[in-house]
Order: sequence, then structure tokens, then C-alpha cells
Amino acid sequence: MREHKPDLIAYSAMSIQWQWIKTLSTYLKANRIQIPQVIGGIHSTMYPDETIAHPAIDILCIAEGEYAMLELCNAIDTDADYSEIDSLWVKTGDTVKKNVMRPKLREEMLNELPFADRQLYRKYKHFRDYPFAIFVGSRGCPFKCTFCEVPEINDRWNFSDLPGV
Repeated sequence: MREHKPDLIAYSAMSIQWQWIKTLSTYLKANRIQIPQVIGGIHSTMYPDETIAHPAIDILCIAEGEYAMLELCNAIDTDADYSEIDSLWVKTGDTVKKNVMRPKLREEMLNELPFADRQLYRKYKHFRDYPFAIFVGSRGCPFKCTFCEVPEINDRWNFSDLPGV
């Protein structure tokens, strides 16, 4: 981290990953890595108070984070205030600013999301050795399993109508 000097450390977490993220984020703070740490994903959406209470987490992103994270990165890049960005909870000392959650992306909005810049993956040996592609073809799930968190946040299954997806 000290060598690369990123402007932001971002985690996306399912609940099973939360313990690992707590360990890593605590390690970074303990070693005086003074870079804002943001967490998003299903865990932070389902358990926001517990997640933002962790001392190493600075920012929490709730629900769908594409546009909130874009605004956050743009704000950090221009040294602008990001404490008012919808879907973000921003911690300052002992205070947490809980901004409203953005509306869920509608089906047609999924088509507007850009594909990932795959050139970034080629930079790292692991990704060159194990070629893969990530894309978003849908949001939610058509099923309502009682043990799953997805029905709690997505009331319907949205899917892309882009050709080739």
C-alpha cells in the first residue's frame, strides 16, 4: 500500500468475508496506512450499523453501489467533499453521516452500466494465467429462498436485454 499509494481501499463483502475484511482493515489502520476504507456488498447492506461501527471502516456503501462509488472516486480525485453522496454512510470521528439510499437500478438502467475495463486485469499475472470475464447479466434472483438475503433487498429479478448477454 505504501508503494502503490492508492487513494481508496474498497471491499465488496458477503457476510462470510466480513471477518477477513475486519482483520485486513484493522491491520492496515494499525500500520498507519491512512487511506480511506470503504465497504459495500450484501453484508454492509444487511448489517450497516454493525459494519460502520468497525473502527477501521471509514465509509459504507449501501445497496447497489456503481453510481455511489463513481461519485466517491470522482470526489476523492478532485479533493471534493463526499459526505453527502446518496447511498454512502461516512464516518468522521464518532459521528456517522447516514445518507439516503439511492433508488434501485431499473431494468433499463442495467443496460447503461459500462462493461469492466478488462485491460486492467492483464496488468496482473494471476489474471493473465487464468483468463476470465466478469459481466453483469442480471440483478436479484427469481427465487425467494427463506435462508437467503437477496429477497430482502431485491423485490424483483431484473435482467439486461443487451445483445450477447
